[in-house]
Amino acid sequence: MNSLRNLVILCLLPAAGLSGCRKSTVIVTPRTPAVANSLIPGTTVNKTGVYDYSDAKVTSRLELTGAGSSIHWSFDISRPLSGGGSSGGSSSGGVSLASPGDPWFVYVESPQRLWFFNGSKELHYSLNDESGGRSGPAIFEGKPHHSDDKVPDELIRKLPGELQKLFPPIPPAGPRPSI
Repeated sequence: MNSLRNLVILCLLPAAGLSGCRKSTVIVTPRTPAVANSLIPGTTVNKTGVYDYSDAKVTSRLELTGAGSSIHWSFDISRPLSGGGSSGGSSSGGVSLASPGDPWFVYVESPQRLWFFNGSKELHYSLNDESGGRSGPAIFEGKPHHSDDKVPDELIRKLPGELQKLFPPIPPAGPRPSI
């Protein structure tokens, strides 16, 4: 009986090898949990991770990843429809940093309007509202690009002085003392 079993094993081993019987390994990268309701208007984000916002009118999710001297983003948004279901869209992009230590940030104008600064001479936007979604550069290689969307005053104040000069003068933040 043992010899018959050994004969079967000897016959099946080459067949198993020919059929591609191999050990396979699956690597699963866990998704970073989102920081709940962290896309707050007027704030800046300067760390990679997942950020979101949700209320009765909109759900937004921003995922920031870094690789070497670049920052990449994906931005998803959805709105419930009155008859049920939802509508939404996605955008993605990235910016190159002059060096990995550049002080990049994302300015949250609203959970639907994000501005991406590369820490030196580029400012990009990803805007999504009732009229649709649009994205592109507001400043590229230190030069302004025309857009019908106004760069928020609060964001201009956060940019380096040489980039602030590309915009019309803005009034100082806060109330001015009377004389």
